Amino acid sequence: MEHIKKVKNIFLIAFSIGFLACSSTPEIDPATLDGTVIYDPSIDNPENYLLSYAKPNPDATERIKPVFITLHGYSASTFEWNEFRDWSSNRSDYYISQVLLGGHGLSYEEFKKATWKDWQKSITEEYEQLIEAGYENINFICSSMSCALMIDLLASDYFKGKITPQNILLIDPFVIPSDKSLSLVGIIGPALGYVEADNTTDEDLYWYHFRPQETLQELQKVITEVRKQ
Repeated sequence: MEHIKKVKNIFLIAFSIGFLACSSTPEIDPATLDGTVIYDPSIDNPENYLLSYAKPNPDATERIKPVFITLHGYSASTFEWNEFRDWSSNRSDYYISQVLLGGHGLSYEEFKKATWKDWQKSITEEYEQLIEAGYENINFICSSMSCALMIDLLASDYFKGKITPQNILLIDPFVIPSDKSLSLVGIIGPALGYVEADNTTDEDLYWYHFRPQETLQELQKVITEVRKQ
């Protein structure tokens, strides 16, 4: 009897995977971040988001002001930190630099082919450009998956020999996933193709509605790497 139950379970799993595998590419509405019409505004106007573009030649007073480099989470965009920027709009005692993680904010295809190293590269690029410009008081505010990317930089001694960040704030760090099925993405991912997020219409403008199995695998990779450290 137990043997029959096991066979039935295997059959149901195989059937489910086979059924879901019928569609490996989602039908994307152009009016979402996944499509080719909506994209992160920092791509066309980096000077409105990145301090390295807005103030590439700070004077002596500007160089010592705190700079908060804000980092968004997996499948999101710079929008995650717009509220903080708006709240800080009347402040002149610090700067904000909103980084768009690599592979994010363009299209489903660009998101799909990016690795977690690509996501991380945008962080180091802005940091290094600010250091080269002369800024001395660098701070990071990380959200969700970007926390794992930051932890990896710290663990790999990336900051050794460079100006050390004054503060690093981790918000909702994504190091141990609440969804334990993420550990199986390497096995079932190729069959699933993608997963669909339960976004609202407004959220579809700022977060990817579909998450390709390739990016879920990259998410699992960075989590595994951080946990080893």
